[in-house]
Amino acid sequence: MQMSAKHSLSLVQFKPHTMNITNPTMLKPGTAPAPDWDAHYGKSFKWGFVPKENSLDPNYKPDQLGLIAPISPDFHKWQDASSDSRVQKMKETWNEDWKKIPRYKQNQITAAVKANS
Repeated sequence: MQMSAKHSLSLVQFKPHTMNITNPTMLKPGTAPAPDWDAHYGKSFKWGFVPKENSLDPNYKPDQLGLIAPISPDFHKWQDASSDSRVQKMKETWNEDWKKIPRYKQNQITAAVKANS
């Protein structure tokens, strides 16, 4: 699914303490159920190519992938990577891959799923 730059989506409201990445518990994988990929990809989460200004990697590469939820305007800035072979593989194994995603990111996506349902 390609997202256009004009795609309008309101930002998701969330409780900051559930997204706190300085809390070690939030960096561990969460236990929330995986959202349905086909129903929520592009609305509540997407894999995108990380813009240089959003990268924390000192060895930045333009093909760096990141999982993003619409909790900030950056969601619209990241180029959708759904056609990338790495993302296609994750789509096939989404339920298993989801179990490895840090709790804060699962919380962001779960909040977006609720807001967009």
